[in-house]
Amino acid sequence: MDKMVRASLDWINEIAFPDAEFIHPNDENKVKCASRALQKMGVTFNKAEVRVYCNKLGMPRESIEKILDWYSRPKGLRLKNGMKFSPAELKKIWVRQFVE
Repeated sequence: MDKMVRASLDWINEIAFPDAEFIHPNDENKVKCASRALQKMGVTFNKAEVRVYCNKLGMPRESIEKILDWYSRPKGLRLKNGMKFSPAELKKIWVRQFVE
């Protein structure tokens, strides 16, 4: 798995409450911003690897399906409110906190 995909999933697991299935709009936006950032970085992902890693993190099936859906179509995603993370900001966070 690409290290930035792994870092994005670690970040989502830590900050976006996947156990609640991203019920809050801010949490949904975090996943969607991550999807957009990966796309802007030119990072591709393998659905099977993402599914296995999310399972390993203990995310519920419904949250994993949302991640896979949103990661598959970054350009068509609409944010629920004004909260956004830029791709550059996310890359900096992911590298600093999650990439070795």
